[in-house]
Order: sequence, then C-alpha cells, then structure tokens
Amino acid sequence: MYLFLAGMFLLAAALVGTNPLWQFVRKLPARMKFVWIHGGLAVIGVSFLIIHATSSPNPTPMLAFLILLITFLGGVGLFALRRMKAPVPAGIALIHPLAAIVGLVLLFQAILAR
Repeated sequence: MYLFLAGMFLLAAALVGTNPLWQFVRKLPARMKFVWIHGGLAVIGVSFLIIHATSSPNPTPMLAFLILLITFLGGVGLFALRRMKAPVPAGIALIHPLAAIVGLVLLFQAILAR
C-alpha cells in the first residue's frame, strides 16, 4: 500500500516538475508555484517510500529510496540557489531529473514485482 502511494505521489511530482525543467531549458526563471507543488508531492512520496523501504526485506525499495534521496538533495540545492537568485549549474539541473527517472524506474519495478 505504501509503495503504491509513494509511486503515485512521486509520479505526480515528476509530472509537475516538467514545468520548472521546461522553464530552465527555455532559460526562464521557474514559476515558484510549480516548484512548491513539485517539492511537496516529492516529500510526501519519499515519506511513504521510507515507511515501506525500512520494513521491506526486498532491497529494491531501499535502493530506489537512496537514489531518490540523492535526487531530493539535488532538488533542495536547486531550490536554495533559486531562492538566493544565484545561477543554477546546468549539471545539477540535468542530474536531478535523470536520477529521479532511475529512482522511479526502480520504484515501479518494486511495485510490479509484488
């Protein structure tokens, strides 16, 4: 149950996160309402994933959590840079969604393996 909820919230966060990514590609500032919604959905999804991963004997949810934790920290860094009005390094802005895709693939692999 928690694994499925984590997947749904993180998938919604990924969909909302395409807007700030698209703004970055167009070299425009991200709209903060999308950034806040994206981050809030991600925090809820990762919380559900923590609940499941800490009680599951299967290592895949824990690996997905660790990768999504790296993604989360990158997102916090991007958010902090945006709030300080500092330039956002392209590497972090590209690693963040790529790591999220890897984490989501592992998460959905764990969901489908159940």
